[in-house]
Amino acid sequence: MVLGAAFLLNWFAIQVFSVLGTTVITDVHHVSFESSLVVLILSNLVGYLGYLAFGFLGDRIGRRNAIALGWTTAGIYCSPACYAGPVTALYSLGLFFLIGPYAALLFFIGESFPTTIRATGGALVAAMGPTGAILAGLGATYLLNAGSTWQLAALCFGAVPCFVSGLLICAAPKVVPDDVSEAERGGVTRSLA
Repeated sequence: MVLGAAFLLNWFAIQVFSVLGTTVITDVHHVSFESSLVVLILSNLVGYLGYLAFGFLGDRIGRRNAIALGWTTAGIYCSPACYAGPVTALYSLGLFFLIGPYAALLFFIGESFPTTIRATGGALVAAMGPTGAILAGLGATYLLNAGSTWQLAALCFGAVPCFVSGLLICAAPKVVPDDVSEAERGGVTRSLA
């Protein structure tokens, strides 16, 4: 339940800042469409580096902790990106911390379920992502149709849910990866023969 809810909320931010990224950049920061594409390309390159960083970090501090750190930090960086500031830097840092933790999340989800239901559990969690994207799109559309601004829509349906998803992932149980050997756990190593 916790993983599904965190994944759903995080996909609010994915929808707003990745899928609708050019719209947010052009409407909020009044950047030309061509320039917004350059910002998105640079930001996604930084997001790629986030994958590498959070894969490494997940192995060092634990996947759950790395995900929580990344998503809460992304919410913090994406909040001012909704209003003002250096758009390329804020947007790039936001995507670094928003997208990067997915490197750890892919393994954390699998490790969170017993082997007998790992695919089913992972599929149920993954199905929450598109549901979150739909809900974020509906919510942002509702606010915009009601006369609100993209700043408020991106804050309410992007930055805040991202931050909350990072807090929520902390409620998931900490998982000790299956690949830790018996010797590392203090037991006796079994033979594969």
